[in-house]
Amino acid sequence: MTLRRRLVLAFAYLLVLIVVALAIPLGVTVDRRAKDAFYARVSAQGQVIATSLGDSGKLDGDLPGLRQKVRVYGSNIDARVIVTGGSDKALLLADSDDAQAPPETSYNTHGRPEIAAALRGQSVRLVRHSVDLGGDLLVVAYPVLNGGHVVGTVRLSQPMAAVDARVRRSWEAIATVAVIVAIVGLAVAWVLATSLD
Repeated sequence: MTLRRRLVLAFAYLLVLIVVALAIPLGVTVDRRAKDAFYARVSAQGQVIATSLGDSGKLDGDLPGLRQKVRVYGSNIDARVIVTGGSDKALLLADSDDAQAPPETSYNTHGRPEIAAALRGQSVRLVRHSVDLGGDLLVVAYPVLNGGHVVGTVRLSQPMAAVDARVRRSWEAIATVAVIVAIVGLAVAWVLATSLD
């Protein structure tokens, strides 16, 4: 093996190591930040909705008004918003997606642990699989409090597909830049090794 080839191979090895050592942590950081921002945004919106509904008094006092508010919330934040009553059954009072479930459906079920936690006064944020949608959902749930008592729950759900697609595009961009840097670096190494002959 010629000296030129040895130099190019050594440089290629080092270059690939450096590019991988920089690209992978960058990709992981971008992934984590995108998901954290997504979680924080949906969580903050859920908290604002729960607070505003709690300040308005009894949830089932004006159901048409509540349903209109929930539809507006859902369209403004691009998430499905569900409001239930505060009883043990957590009966559905309003749903931003009217076609999904009829009013008075019980939402305190085994498949929706976030509702049970919100009924106990806890806020919940989790990612869980939805059989109906065939994908993962980010779900946040907050208790609606009035006078310190849980009078209902607010649940926001949004498919993880959107944030996953954004993260995938970021990984693809990082990989593209890494490949370009590696090609340019190898070309420079070849030119420098040729000049040694």
